[in-house]
Amino acid sequence: MLLWLPIIGNVIAWLIAKLRRPVAAEPAGFEAGSTFHPHALVELTLRASQLPSEDSLVLEGEHRCALVVDNEGFSARWIVAPGQAFRRGTAQTFQVEFLKPAIALPRFQRDAAFRMLVAESFVGDGRVLELLGHD
Repeated sequence: MLLWLPIIGNVIAWLIAKLRRPVAAEPAGFEAGSTFHPHALVELTLRASQLPSEDSLVLEGEHRCALVVDNEGFSARWIVAPGQAFRRGTAQTFQVEFLKPAIALPRFQRDAAFRMLVAESFVGDGRVLELLGHD
């Protein structure tokens, strides 16, 4: 019976520590409904899905990702215009907005190659065609 006391004490201490621990803040991102201000024109090729069930059209609307140059990632978003859905594996041209353009744009000069990261997977490759409003 006495052997249970340390275990119960550890469980209670863990619960108290968990209650006192502040909740981690969500990472800053684009505000919902904010106006799209493009910073670069890019050519992007999304990799074809390995699973036939996931081989679907990329639908219109806003898409968020991280664009990775070397080992640095930069939060970005791009928009597929209404009626312009497309298949993966084909090169497409999009305007891209960076969350922190002052930090990202020096790394995304004309012809810079990058990879697209969504969640924990690299899903596409691209290159910068032109900086918008900076040439």
